[in-house]
Amino acid sequence: MTADDNRAAEGPDNVDETGAPSGGEAMDDNDAVWRLLSDLSEDDPVAPPAGLRAAVLAGARSEGANRPLPRADQLPAAGVPYLRQLIELSSLGPALLARPAQEPVLGEWTATDVLAHLLAVDALAGAALGLPTPPETGSGADVLTRTASARSGPAGASLREALAVWRAQAAAIARHTAAVGEPGMARQVPYLGTVMAAGDVLLDRAFETWVHAEDLRTVLGRPALDPAPGDVHLMSDLGVRMLPGAWLSAGGDLDDELVHLVLTGPGGGAWRVGPRGAAALPDAGPAGWRPGLAAVVVMDGIDFCRLAGGRAEPHSVPHRVEGDRAAGAHVLAATALLARP
Repeated sequence: MTADDNRAAEGPDNVDETGAPSGGEAMDDNDAVWRLLSDLSEDDPVAPPAGLRAAVLAGARSEGANRPLPRADQLPAAGVPYLRQLIELSSLGPALLARPAQEPVLGEWTATDVLAHLLAVDALAGAALGLPTPPETGSGADVLTRTASARSGPAGASLREALAVWRAQAAAIARHTAAVGEPGMARQVPYLGTVMAAGDVLLDRAFETWVHAEDLRTVLGRPALDPAPGDVHLMSDLGVRMLPGAWLSAGGDLDDELVHLVLTGPGGGAWRVGPRGAAALPDAGPAGWRPGLAAVVVMDGIDFCRLAGGRAEPHSVPHRVEGDRAAGAHVLAATALLARP
């Protein structure tokens, strides 16, 4: 043991009962730790250097960005579409940064505004799942308020910052999903004014991320990129299960009018849907009308998703109705009402 070690071991004899130095070697005022402790103990603390907060947050994001994302096979089924959309939208970053910053993407929204909106709603999802919400993701408990707050904050001032904050938060959600696994997907959580299974929250985020990635692809002049068939099916199933909640607003009533909805194409499927609920059918089955059904509606699964995302209109999306055309129109109108700002 060195002399310095001996002095360290004798430390308790060199402090008074308050813990302050009382003899022996005096603390060097040039010691950085001592100066930091002194600053923190002042009645008027020294203000941190300009840019320190931004540097710390940037470092934290960088550390998170360098951590690998979970693989699809490490996630519960409901988390896989979100992971894929996270990766797809992230891949657009370099091309977006090379475009004019004020170029409109969605109405008056720029790419920065779109990312600020996504990270704001992801923050609401993260909070529902029990994750902390970074201050750059804005404040407020509803979509419009949260989006306005995020757009007016640091993430809304720079596309590079918006991309960094969005991706760091999305990666945290993906890692959380891998950690809780399949059992965590059934947990009921409050989200956007209702209560949903955690797995449905993730599917909602995957769906909206895909919709806005398509907006960004359009401004970049890139072709649409359909989700994987399995992802289309999961997102469509969520949309169909939400249709009864929009039935009355779409002009329907609470009569037991049942519609057989058939979504064709990769990832399609069949559902029985009406004002009182929706249920998946084991297979598409016959697409023709039969007694007991008000109508049969047949349309492409991707078209259904674009209609639900506000990127198509009921009168323009290709579809076929057999039976009661009014009941078929209720399905299309209710689907269009699922779109959010």
